[in-house]
Order: sequence, then structure tokens, then C-alpha cells
Amino acid sequence: MPVLASLLLAYPFIAWGKQWMHPTLDALTNVIFKGNAFVEDRVLADFLRKKMQPDDALAVLGSEPQVYVYLNRKAPSRHFYSAILSRPTRQSADWQKEALDSLISKRPKYVVFPILTNSWSLQTGSDPSYYQGAWTFTQTYYRAIGWADLQPSGKTQYVLDESKAATYQPTGKEYILVLQRKE
Repeated sequence: MPVLASLLLAYPFIAWGKQWMHPTLDALTNVIFKGNAFVEDRVLADFLRKKMQPDDALAVLGSEPQVYVYLNRKAPSRHFYSAILSRPTRQSADWQKEALDSLISKRPKYVVFPILTNSWSLQTGSDPSYYQGAWTFTQTYYRAIGWADLQPSGKTQYVLDESKAATYQPTGKEYILVLQRKE
């Protein structure tokens, strides 16, 4: 019996010891911030950095403001953390209209649109108008150029080839879509 108990206790270290004892920064980030796309945001920012010109504008929707920092860009609206717009407050309708009007009028060349539960934090009583309006606007005037498709296994499928991104269909329930304005 002591041998069996020892084996049961040792199993996690045998199976996952490498990740626990010598983790990569990405692996640690994913464990500590489970459900957040910090690693994927960095990969997508690196992808955009290669495409963007100095004057190209960027909108990052949801709660991924770190992408602005990675790319040294300013948001097209004062609402750079747009997940807060959907929270049920008396100002949310005005804020959502302001943010959507800014997105539509400024028409940034690139948009990062996360379809992530944690990024939008929609709750009971949340008004999804901004999310829905931004989705309709981007689907009309933008085209997919990249994806980070978060898989249930914990792996992420990246599609960073524009020709493949144009027809890619995500297989995970959560993903981040990188869009470029149609000319």
C-alpha cells in the first residue's frame, strides 16, 4: 500500500514535472492568468508590428489594452478598455455610443477583436450594443488577416497568413480576430 500511495503522489511530478520545475514564461502566464489571452496578444502584436506603418491607426476592442502598449499606439477613443462599456451603469449607453461613433468615424486601418469571455465580461444586465455594433461594423468594412484560435486543449492555433486567414473558421469557442480595413 505505501508503494501505491507513493506512486500516486509522484505521478503529477512525473507527468507534469517539466512544466512545474522549468516552465516557460508563456506557460507560467497561462497558468497564473488562466482565461486571459496575454500570450496570444503578444504574438498578434508581433504579427501586426511587421505589417503596420507609422501612421496606421489601430483599435483594440474588449479588454486587451496591452496590445496598444506592445505596439506603442494610441486608441482611437478615450475608451481604450472597452469591456467596461457593457457594464450596467447609468453612463454605459452614452459611453457605448461615443466609442462606437469614434470607431466608425476614425475607421482605423487595423482592429483586434477578441471573442473571449474574459475580454468582454458581459454580465446579466449588460448592454451588448457596443459589442454588436462593433461586430457589424467590422464585418462590413474589414477583412480577416489573422487569428488566434484558443483550443479547449489549452493550445492556440495561430493563422497569420492573410490568404489562409481570409477563409479560416475557428474551431475553439474563443478566439481573437485581427482585421484590416478593406480599401
